[in-house]
Amino acid sequence: MTARRKGRTRRWAALLASLICGFLISAGAAARTEVRLTEVLARAEACGPAFESLARAYDQQRLADRKELYDKLPSGRVTLAARLDPAPRQGGRATVGWQLTDDLSVDLNVPLGTLPIAGTPGASGGSLSVSWSKRLWPDPGRAFRDELQRVEEHITALELREQEASAITDVVAAFYALRAAEAQLELDARQHDLAQGRADYALQRYEQGFIGLRDLQTEQSALHQAAAAVERSWREARQARERLVTVIGAAESGSECAYSWPGEADLVDDVDWEAVIGEIAGLLELPAFPQPAGADEPEAEPADAWEDLLLAHSIAYQRARMAVLNARIALAAAESALLPALNAEAVVQTDLEAFHPGWAVGVSVTWDFAAARRLDVESARLELEAAESRLEQARRTAVDAGRTAWRRVVDATSALSRTEEALEEARRTEELALRRIDAGLAPEAERKEARLVVDRRRAEVEAARAERHMAWLALAQQFGIAIEVK
Repeated sequence: MTARRKGRTRRWAALLASLICGFLISAGAAARTEVRLTEVLARAEACGPAFESLARAYDQQRLADRKELYDKLPSGRVTLAARLDPAPRQGGRATVGWQLTDDLSVDLNVPLGTLPIAGTPGASGGSLSVSWSKRLWPDPGRAFRDELQRVEEHITALELREQEASAITDVVAAFYALRAAEAQLELDARQHDLAQGRADYALQRYEQGFIGLRDLQTEQSALHQAAAAVERSWREARQARERLVTVIGAAESGSECAYSWPGEADLVDDVDWEAVIGEIAGLLELPAFPQPAGADEPEAEPADAWEDLLLAHSIAYQRARMAVLNARIALAAAESALLPALNAEAVVQTDLEAFHPGWAVGVSVTWDFAAARRLDVESARLELEAAESRLEQARRTAVDAGRTAWRRVVDATSALSRTEEALEEARRTEELALRRIDAGLAPEAERKEARLVVDRRRAEVEAARAERHMAWLALAQQFGIAIEVK
């Protein structure tokens, strides 16, 4: 029985040693390379897939802006043709159209010889025409249409800003996740070493008859749990590293974005977070270190002025607002269909050779008596009521999201304070343990245990500090605050 236990313990030790050594070898234990967060962000902006997608989105927006500008310029077209019937003929035609406004357009038609296509003008078919057409009354939804265009442009800008903020947040989160995973792996490996020592000591004392079987099994169970924790931490560290390499952009060798994660890396957060947090807090008129609920000072809650700022930068709310505008335009159109429509038009046209301009001006009244038009009005009203209900729900959701983001900041600040206090307590306990060891009142093994507890508390402080940074970034994103994490 004792030999089997010894063999099992040795196998666990060999397994854990191989896992840890394999991780170090795969990471390249030759020399530690310092990897800074600002460098990671710079690389992600150059090669990260999220930033590549963002660059394409900006290019698409620039093309859309240029297309909108070109649509306001004259558009031309040239048609050339040839025909045999049985004599060969060839010719062409050039046309230019210019939509000056929604109501006014200019069309120019210039022949290039005789175009041998039926129904097309010949040599004397050149013409110039100016047309104007407008609905005088009623003009349904005109103000709503102008506002709708402004909302659509605003949503486009919000989407681009949101995509950029999300890309930056993903990189920072992946960096912190890898740093936390590697710290946890180191701590779990040290915990396993301590558990191995305790298990070996317990086995020795059990063989000598000083402890019972249950005590031995307790230490061996702790060793097995420590081994499982190391294996789990090793797997999580590998996945976190793969995730970070993915978000910063990994390409095949030979590419401009080819990248290989350095062997054994020291992840350094060199961002001036206090300046970043100070900027966000200053813009929102908030304390950089808010007090949690129940503290001496009351918790700072979002002011009423926050709501307008939240709604202005909420994509969901702005889309719901756009749906309301569309519903109002549809209702205005349905209601105007019940009334007589007064339309006016005018046209001036001349032949380019004879140049005898002709003109015409007309007014028309149209009144649709279809019974279904009243049903269209009722349907449009129901759609408007539903859209307004969704808008109110989107308003509450946006405000709640802002409050939740702020409470996350408060909770993260409180958690950081608690972990710092726990670290100080662990340091005091370590000093007491060292004095006991030096005085011969405690075994030497407690030295490593006390140091391990201090390092665990230090890792918790780093994790809490990272969560505070992420909470402030999330709050800035809710309010559309563009922050440079440099």
